[in-house]
Amino acid sequence: MKSFAALYRKSYDSPVFLAEQLKIAFLAEVKAQMDAQGVSASELARRIGTTPAYISKLFRGPANVSAETMAKLAHALDCRVHVHLASMDASVRWFDLLKNLPAERLIDAEPLRWDASYLEGVREKSVHVEAAALAA
Repeated sequence: MKSFAALYRKSYDSPVFLAEQLKIAFLAEVKAQMDAQGVSASELARRIGTTPAYISKLFRGPANVSAETMAKLAHALDCRVHVHLASMDASVRWFDLLKNLPAERLIDAEPLRWDASYLEGVREKSVHVEAAALAA
């Protein structure tokens, strides 16, 4: 019998698995925006012209999340979708820069330093499923 870690490594390379990861990551971002903006599933459904049941179906699992659906959800939350391809061995981090900050926030803010020492100090502290699976 194969170990969970071995099965995980094998499935990790599957396009179906990677598509599910993309869907989950996108919907996690949608949920975070909904929470930050105080938008309910019913309100989101109203904004995109669908039913609350459809929104529930998206978050429950097996529903297809098309590019059009992604665009509708993002627009309804006053957001944009960004897509980026990176090589498999790249470590990608996203930074959102806000361009319409109030002047008082800009004055008090530390200047952005994009040198190597600054970027070296930026680390994600989240636990990745991959690390947990490989450790099993």
